[in-house]
Amino acid sequence: VEETAKSMGAMQRLFLVMVVATAFTGVVDACDKGACQDYGSEPKFDSSDRPPSAAVLGRATWTMLHTTAAYLPDNLKPEEAAGFKDLVSSVVNLYPGDGARLIQTIIDDPSFRTEFDLTDTAEHAQLVIWKLHNAVNV
Repeated sequence: VEETAKSMGAMQRLFLVMVVATAFTGVVDACDKGACQDYGSEPKFDSSDRPPSAAVLGRATWTMLHTTAAYLPDNLKPEEAAGFKDLVSSVVNLYPGDGARLIQTIIDDPSFRTEFDLTDTAEHAQLVIWKLHNAVNV
């Protein structure tokens, strides 16, 4: 595990940490809003309780991507824009199964790729994530 962590880029490690944190935060927030009353206990990710199901991981990933884009500075420095693009691209490298292949297909589309490569503001980053998310859900 330690060797894997060393070989991962900083944005990939951030991605993993944020996905896991978002997944755990979702459970806490759900109980605060009364979901525990509906289920009788804290909702579980799936029947085995670990690892999270594809649906739970997908929701956590989209929450993390949308939230990251929302908190970017208005005008991105070159290293911030590169980090954002690395983060989005890391989903393709780290996300399991068909979701990664679908996202790769969308990112490889020339019109999306051009827009993605030109991302230089928070607003543009938010639109890119919104379009990517909508394309995945079609």
